[in-house]
Amino acid sequence: MIDMRKVGTYISGLRKQKDMTQVELADMLNVSHQAVSKWERGESMPDIGLLPKLSEIFGVSIDNILKGGDPGEQRKSIGTVAERIAGNDTDSVAQMINAGEADVQDVVDLAPAIKPSILDEVAEKLDGIDIEELIGLAPFLSKDVLAGLVDHVMEGSVDAQHLVGIAPFLGQDDLDRLVDRIPEGNVDSCLLPALAPFLSGKTLDKIVGKAADGSIDAGILTSLAPFLREGDFINFIDKATPDDLNEDLITSLAPFLGRRAFSRLIDKIAEGSISPETIVSLAPFLGEDEILKAIGKIPADELNGGVLASLAPFLGSNALGSLIRKFAAGAGRDGRPEDTEEDTRDSIH
Repeated sequence: MIDMRKVGTYISGLRKQKDMTQVELADMLNVSHQAVSKWERGESMPDIGLLPKLSEIFGVSIDNILKGGDPGEQRKSIGTVAERIAGNDTDSVAQMINAGEADVQDVVDLAPAIKPSILDEVAEKLDGIDIEELIGLAPFLSKDVLAGLVDHVMEGSVDAQHLVGIAPFLGQDDLDRLVDRIPEGNVDSCLLPALAPFLSGKTLDKIVGKAADGSIDAGILTSLAPFLREGDFINFIDKATPDDLNEDLITSLAPFLGRRAFSRLIDKIAEGSISPETIVSLAPFLGEDEILKAIGKIPADELNGGVLASLAPFLGSNALGSLIRKFAAGAGRDGRPEDTEEDTRDSIH
């Protein structure tokens, strides 16, 4: 990798050896003195088309400039690659790389200083580029050229880990198509959040559908939740069984659900079993009617003062009274002393 600070320091030293000001060097190169200042501070690189002129002015090779004058740097091809790209000779650059006389890494290191159109020409002529090299080039290639190279490199199934490195630079349609080729066992909750911001709603819908039918782990939705629409959640809830909606999943999705999705969720979990603890964890996101509907599925003997105390801040006086009476009745059926409503209210407060 080219060290811009080292290159900048070297250019600065060469300029001073020639007793030139930044303005004088800038005039010779037809750039601003601010550009020269940025080079020397290591904040940017000279355009690749300027390297031959810099080489001529200072009497050093392009290779030396790109290595920052470091004699220990062993890469000998980068200067030749730079010189040929500066002359728009993309054919010979590709031939050098294909013949093993230069590395793709030479082009990657030079990419910030190469015009995108020139880089596209070089990339399209490369044979046998591997995925790691393509990830390095991806930020500098056009979407169309990148998509074509990805199709060539990623034949058959697609590795999600590799796709993460390329996703920000692909068009949405191309990315959606590639995601469809990821084997279901290769999809995990660590990779999907990195891909999700770049996926279309249609592809996210497909992933939600796979979670609902059990093709992939429904827990993946936890990592995707910030990118899903309410309709996606409703779609999952409608297709899932009550057993799919376990407490961990429900509580992790709760902050992202809208009122319609919550209403569907309560209806769905009411079809199966639900613990008092799950209702307590959901209470901050539910309306009073939804809390009462959910708690109505809980046998009276499973209610306790701790549950009622946790739910109390989210209930009005009448609703709380109804729960207290249910709790008191359950205590009586258990053979425990049946508290009055006032006794239970006192214990809660």
